[in-house]
Amino acid sequence: MPILSHEAWISDLVNRSGPAALQRMRSEISRSITSTPVVYVHPFQAFDFPIAITSKTWMNWSEAAVRLLDLIYRFVNLRMAHDRTTFLRSIGLSASQIARLDRLPYPASANELMARPDFFLGSDGPLFLESNVDSSLGGLGTADALADIYKRAIQRHMKGVFNLAALPVVPALARQMRALSEPSVRKLRVAIVDWEDEIEEVPWPYDRLVDALAIEGILARTVPPSALSYIDARLEIVGEQFDMVYRGLTPTDRLWSNWDSCSTLWSAICGKLPSLSSPWSVVFSSKAIFGALWEASITNEIGRDDAEFVRRHIPWTWQLDRGGCCPSNSSEFVDTYDYVIANAQDLVLKSPSDGSCKNVTVGRFVDPSVWKNAVEAARMERGFVVQRYVEPTQVTNSRGGDKAGLIPFFCNFAVFVLGTCVAGTCIRGTPNVGPYISCMYGASEGIAMNLDVA
Repeated sequence: MPILSHEAWISDLVNRSGPAALQRMRSEISRSITSTPVVYVHPFQAFDFPIAITSKTWMNWSEAAVRLLDLIYRFVNLRMAHDRTTFLRSIGLSASQIARLDRLPYPASANELMARPDFFLGSDGPLFLESNVDSSLGGLGTADALADIYKRAIQRHMKGVFNLAALPVVPALARQMRALSEPSVRKLRVAIVDWEDEIEEVPWPYDRLVDALAIEGILARTVPPSALSYIDARLEIVGEQFDMVYRGLTPTDRLWSNWDSCSTLWSAICGKLPSLSSPWSVVFSSKAIFGALWEASITNEIGRDDAEFVRRHIPWTWQLDRGGCCPSNSSEFVDTYDYVIANAQDLVLKSPSDGSCKNVTVGRFVDPSVWKNAVEAARMERGFVVQRYVEPTQVTNSRGGDKAGLIPFFCNFAVFVLGTCVAGTCIRGTPNVGPYISCMYGASEGIAMNLDVA
């Protein structure tokens, strides 16, 4: 289905510019994307044009995302207060992860957290919650830079015909960092922490983020855990003092899980220094919470308004290890295993915390035997969910190297979630019908921008 104002904008762009101007704009954007300092290494990694949306659409997206984050936060608090260990096990956390979290104070504020559990439904198709800044494409360090490239090229070649307004991400991240810092801190200094191999192999997302935070008045440095020391209540990097630890969330949380081997660093995050995102973010990002929310909406564990929100904005999701499930179009419970096996064409199987399409099986794209084996293997684990398959949104765009020019793409729209607010978008799209739309499987990147026609 056409997305919002985008199809009309692309058509108008072609009609007003003409083939020659359109190609000049494409070429400029492509060169900017792959020039120094690098945003993307290859032209095909990014769309030639942004996705155009209306301000009303962005308002609908952001309101739904903020409401979803608030609901997740309240629901996790409810379950944690009732039976903390049982809940953490049910959403797929391991015994060692639970033991590690038991040593930490529970977050007092949602500002400490970043969450990226899964897809939710916006006003015009599926959306995704995003918060990454690691070596994957399209993270926090590239969205604003990409928006600037698009805007400059369009303004130069279209002579003010189009006014595309960026939806900036980094300013909102900076506000979140300041909300966690001590009021007495004048020049906030933040340690962006990730594994050394991630930083060295793909440094540009981190470099972009450091530069963008500097514009916001925040001094940031990207470092591996081994470069940090916690001495006399101070976090230091080779003698330089820092006020906050920032760790962009990755689903498996590989970094946090190994920090207990870094005793000085572990001391730093035990309530003594602000930490964004908190190790507790792995709880709020479990896909199993969507399944628990759907069940809670049926069993009246949550209020009517919240239940209606779940049914409207979360694709039907159920935890696989629950003996009975209630399909979204029914009021009766049926055997979960029998239902999942019989309805493979309509379902997707997902692990609670993996990313990059790992441990995701899309029923309509695999043989029945493959689906059955995947389901049976997942039943042996905790936290796996089945979810209703949702058709991706289709847009028209082009990417470097596409001789055909403007062609259809199937897209995932991601909304960045930063504490209690949202800011900006990341788009991933592929021209090929298939089970995955992911950078790991060749999808192109882009961003959405608000459109006002002059």
